[in-house]
Amino acid sequence: MENGSSAFYLSTFEASYSMQMVIFGLCLLLYVITVVANLLVFVAVLMCPELHKPMYLFLGNMALVDIIGCTSSVPKQLQILLTGDTKILYESCLVQMFCVHVFANFESLTLSLMAFDRYVAICHPLRYHTIVTAKKTLGVLVLIWVIASPACMALALLVTPLNFSDDNRKIQGIFCDHMGVIVLAESDIKVSNAYGTALTVLLFFLPLIFISYSYFKIFIECRIKRSAEITKHGLNTLLTHFLALLIFFISTLGSTLIARYIQDLKTPIVRNVRCFFQFGILAIPMANAFIYFFRTKELRKGIMTSCKHTFLIRRLFPRFLKVSSIS
Repeated sequence: MENGSSAFYLSTFEASYSMQMVIFGLCLLLYVITVVANLLVFVAVLMCPELHKPMYLFLGNMALVDIIGCTSSVPKQLQILLTGDTKILYESCLVQMFCVHVFANFESLTLSLMAFDRYVAICHPLRYHTIVTAKKTLGVLVLIWVIASPACMALALLVTPLNFSDDNRKIQGIFCDHMGVIVLAESDIKVSNAYGTALTVLLFFLPLIFISYSYFKIFIECRIKRSAEITKHGLNTLLTHFLALLIFFISTLGSTLIARYIQDLKTPIVRNVRCFFQFGILAIPMANAFIYFFRTKELRKGIMTSCKHTFLIRRLFPRFLKVSSIS
């Protein structure tokens, strides 16, 4: 018995090679689209002064986190689907674990902040620009990065003292996550498990309760005032956020609960189900980018503007831009 100084092995879908190639092609296409879409959102929020508003700052932060999340795990799974080599180095596994939990926790916290933003905008419209400002928003975003990043780092570091048998290093999932790794340990995991549970409650379930309360207050406000404008705005807000929340929490809860409460993770059906839920790390960023892109006119306009006036285009095509401006 030794610690995790060598490597782990990831899972993938139990299917024929031809079906795995179909999954590979589909996931590769979706991954490229997802990264490009979220990169466009992030660059647009960064470059366009019109988008330097609280809601768009939240979307920019979410886009950055989404890129980190899917890039930390999807390329490795694509390699596994293509080559069949499921090995992942121990150090790479810890880095992937950190990035995956940063993605999940920051997604949850950002959705909570967005829910609060919409609650204030609809329930306290006259005080909105006093309570929620761009400066305060940036401060809160920096604060959650400062607090949550070390918390996720500690989650990965608590794995390092654990011992793992050479015969039991198969992680039942498409990426290294905390619970998926520690269930393989042969040493005491009480401290690591307790910390993981506490982090899940603080950064996952409490934000979910807060989001539910905010949406309930928005719904009550729409019912009380019965204003056509407020009702339409509120319902649009609820629908947009509900779609993003539904995809995020179903994927995350499914993956987490299966690892915690199903004892036999090695059966093909259970492994496929957990892999399906964990592919939410690709579906969530893609859904976020397209849900907010198609439902937010100002964001679409900002993306188009940033594409037209990007620094790279100005440098590569100065003559073209000069001719276009004259015409």
